[in-house]
Amino acid sequence: GQAATHAAMYARQLEAITTLLATRHPDATSRVGRRQFAIAVDQLRRDLPRLDDAHAVVRMMALVASLRDGHTQLQPAGDTAFAVWYPVRFYQFPSGLYITAIDRAHAALVGARVLRIGRLDADEAARRAESVMGADNEWGQEENLFALSNGALLRGLDVVDRADSLELEVQTARGIRRAVLAAVHTGDASFDGRFRGEMFPPFRGGGVDWVTAFGGRAPLTYRDRDPSLPLHLRYRFYFYMQ
Repeated sequence: GQAATHAAMYARQLEAITTLLATRHPDATSRVGRRQFAIAVDQLRRDLPRLDDAHAVVRMMALVASLRDGHTQLQPAGDTAFAVWYPVRFYQFPSGLYITAIDRAHAALVGARVLRIGRLDADEAARRAESVMGADNEWGQEENLFALSNGALLRGLDVVDRADSLELEVQTARGIRRAVLAAVHTGDASFDGRFRGEMFPPFRGGGVDWVTAFGGRAPLTYRDRDPSLPLHLRYRFYFYMQ
């Protein structure tokens, strides 16, 4: 039936992933252990018949991320079903998870501390988001929270029930506020947004009018050499040294 065909397709993709890791990576399982990784692969293979697209892709991404290698990632970049984004950028600070950029229609939330995302408290939602992208260390994991802005990934992580909207509860200077953000379908599922600073959108396109938590500036103003800004907010390109 259709379900069996669907599961077989993902089983072939899983086989291709494990083959690629075995033949291209110098030592893929050095951090996780060969036996432990093989057990995880076998468990996923057995689970595939009962997983929909979002859950199957998220599980495969998490499998690759479990190698804890910041340069070994799995992305559904060519699948427009994953080009479903919420117009908000989150960043993990020592004091908690905060909104560092958002669409101007929700500007009152920018700079707020996040308490809940979808069905979960902010800490658990962030933990799940970190699980789909490999990192070499804890700092790298905290930089990889872009999945919190992707509707398809959050549905596959069981953070939201539906990908088309995101419920938030935040702490602002005026108290606790709740909001619902409608998803933006951009046609671009790439995760390149994780390489940009926390003042930039987590996705490409979408035509969103962004406002940031740092003085209400627009994102592109951070690419100026403005001496009034602290160095970490100034001239924000991918690579910059001073």
